Amino acid sequence: MRFPASADHTNNFRVSGISSLRQPPGSVEAAAAILRMFTLGAVPLLVPCGCATAPVPTADPYLIAVAYDVEPRFIGLEHGEAIHAIRRDFRAIAGLGFDGVVLRHVEDTDRLTLLDIAYETSLATLVPDRRFEHFVLTGTLPAACADASSLTQTLLRGIADHPARSAWVIHPGRSAAAADHAAALVASLRERRSRCTLLDGDRSAEDKGGFARIDPAVLDTELEGSPLERLIAQYHAGLSAGRTDGVVVDPYRRLPGDTHGLTSSDGPVAPAQTAAIGALVARARHWGPRLRGFTAQPIAGSTTLEGDLQIAVLIRGERRYVLVFNPAGDIYARSDVVLPQSIGGAVASRAVEVPPSTDRTVGRVVDAERGHIILSVSLRPGDAALFEIF
Repeated sequence: MRFPASADHTNNFRVSGISSLRQPPGSVEAAAAILRMFTLGAVPLLVPCGCATAPVPTADPYLIAVAYDVEPRFIGLEHGEAIHAIRRDFRAIAGLGFDGVVLRHVEDTDRLTLLDIAYETSLATLVPDRRFEHFVLTGTLPAACADASSLTQTLLRGIADHPARSAWVIHPGRSAAAADHAAALVASLRERRSRCTLLDGDRSAEDKGGFARIDPAVLDTELEGSPLERLIAQYHAGLSAGRTDGVVVDPYRRLPGDTHGLTSSDGPVAPAQTAAIGALVARARHWGPRLRGFTAQPIAGSTTLEGDLQIAVLIRGERRYVLVFNPAGDIYARSDVVLPQSIGGAVASRAVEVPPSTDRTVGRVVDAERGHIILSVSLRPGDAALFEIF
């Protein structure tokens, strides 16, 4: 999901200065400018309990994002210098082809500024909230809130309606109690038709859906295989596990003492790594939106003649895709994959290949013969093939 900085968005709640108010008295433009001052947060506006109706969100976007730790960027820098450094980072992230950032370790007072920077750089943003985090970890609510539902009613309108905010991000913690608190928040936010995502470390906290997490540590050139093979293997592993809501490379910046990160504390992404990231983004952008919201399950009765391939069916309603994934780090897999007559609870009569990139516009069509579909695949380490089943 992209937000072109030059586009003229309806109700985008942005203000470009006091000049916005220099309109004839009583004009529609003046009224709109005053409203934007409230909704942007120049005047704090809370959603009052039981009175405001949350906007109906459009279809959830498929985000290809990076996890960005905000507070560490302020270490050793004045506030203005840190904001300038973050702006440079966001421009670099967009330049790599990403269309989103997952913010972490953010002071609530900085969120609006960060959202404005994200909007300027065409990045959608998953935003945390300190009150949410405190409730998840401790179960303690602010004095004015009786439960999770009343907590979600106190969202700042300038944050909730910002055009760069894609969703609230909820981290469910490590305990069963914290997971229950997070689930209550998510249920309340979804009841209000406000987008939210449960995200925790290397996995989504939900049993289904969530983001495929990419650990940039695999870009280390001393490891076996190419950076591209190791990177894209994580994406395919995520799809095989049903992580179809998006992709997050975590983390973006490697701080002193850290062992992994897409880039160092003061340097750009290396050219070889940039090429690998570009290939990952291209694959995710080509396959991801069509698989958004699908769940994964193994296919009973499928066989492979050679190689240790993983085979999963991705299902949403009546639509089905079969993903054939080569998880080996050093083995080129050439094999026939035999699919059973029934896949995902329905008869399979044909498989149509989804090409791995836009370079190929038409994929193979394989019809069932004697009750089986036989797919011939040739996959390098970490690669996968995708087929829609009819």
